[in-house]
Amino acid sequence: MGLTPASRVVSRSAGFTLIELLVVIGILALLSGVLYASLSQGNQAAERFADQANLRWHYQVFTDYHTSHGHKLPPGTGHRFVLEPWVSRSVQRTPENFERYWTPGLPSPRREALELLDMEKVWDDRSALDSDDTQYAGPSAELKQQRLFGNETLPLMANDNEHGPAFLDHTINVLMGGGQVRTLVLDPNLIREGFDPSVAGATFPVGAGSPHEVLSRLEK
Repeated sequence: MGLTPASRVVSRSAGFTLIELLVVIGILALLSGVLYASLSQGNQAAERFADQANLRWHYQVFTDYHTSHGHKLPPGTGHRFVLEPWVSRSVQRTPENFERYWTPGLPSPRREALELLDMEKVWDDRSALDSDDTQYAGPSAELKQQRLFGNETLPLMANDNEHGPAFLDHTINVLMGGGQVRTLVLDPNLIREGFDPSVAGATFPVGAGSPHEVLSRLEK
């Protein structure tokens, strides 16, 4: 039995509506992808800004320590240097200050475990500290032999990138001895050194052996 003209019109109309629906779905998917990318970039920018604020807070902590300890910087190198103001109780042991020892937005199993403890007991034993106790690198022994505090050309701290990049675009925040925060970005010279940012989870090294002159003077 053949279709009537009216039936044929209904059939064509239904088919056209389905195509329209598919087009709309495709457009929505495209817009969602663009929106997600924009939000991700916005989140990264916010986390990088919060990280810079962390480093400036540490500079004030070092300044106070320097003033109250006979114009000396915290003893130790790497993570021990970074954590010494907390260990020596030069800063209040509060959850807010605890957060300052971690890169914003970067997960850490050690951090999650420490958060379950009473803040008064966190990092109370110098001998038990290791580099997983903070996501920041401090100065090396060689660097500490120089006039470090107040020197705008030498680094005090930086994201350590120990278990993955601090930020997806591989930028690294560095606190300089003069209190400024520099944001290092990848350049062709660093990529020629063998670092491939396209590899999933690629981590630009911080510490001895780093191809970046500033970062090579720090340790985890």
